[in-house]
Amino acid sequence: MVTYNFICPDCNNNVLAEILTDVVMTSIIVDIHIKDDQVEPDYQEGETDGGIVERYQCDHCGFVLKTESDQTVDSLDDLKNWLEEHGVVQLDNDYLSDNESLN
Repeated sequence: MVTYNFICPDCNNNVLAEILTDVVMTSIIVDIHIKDDQVEPDYQEGETDGGIVERYQCDHCGFVLKTESDQTVDSLDDLKNWLEEHGVVQLDNDYLSDNESLN
């Protein structure tokens, strides 16, 4: 197995965001604080259901991943291709033990 890490070509951040459209998100409200007519709920982690991938982008600077033909990366196949071209490879120890030489 080969694991790729995302490194943004613009800002060197390593957090990749998947941007979805047409998604339903459910949030559990744990507490509700009211002060001076300001309502501030405290949320637990939410759940999402459905959705269509619109794009993948850097979570820090918003750099949008593009294919070789300058189309927005919006599928796992396109993401795989982008990472193979631009990602930083991190080799799994099992892969290294099965394949002693990578050359």
